[in-house]
Amino acid sequence: MKSPNAFEIQKNFLDDRPVMRENNQDINLLLSMLVQEVAELFEEPHGMSPEKYMEQELADVAIFAISALELLTGDAHLAIREKQARNTLKYPAVLFQSGDYEAAKARSKEQWITEDNEDFYREE
Repeated sequence: MKSPNAFEIQKNFLDDRPVMRENNQDINLLLSMLVQEVAELFEEPHGMSPEKYMEQELADVAIFAISALELLTGDAHLAIREKQARNTLKYPAVLFQSGDYEAAKARSKEQWITEDNEDFYREE
């Protein structure tokens, strides 16, 4: 049997807690909680190794990001797939095989910014 992915885990968690779901329908509140979780990444670990603390806090960041994206789009999984597809166009793999990372980013940017400084990657 296949293990559930992060999206399924979060959906199941909230399905089992309808009051929590109902009280987390404000995108600004969710984004505020996300920012708080990011800030906690820079705090001292509480009774655990720094690595374990970072793992726990990054998991919280992912959970709040998924929740906010799900609230905003209705399908966080699809939104991430679509964004990654756009990133695939924006950052072609051929440019990032070896060499200088910053130079590769600059070459990539040259390809997706027009002479009028318009980003063809941006959705109208």
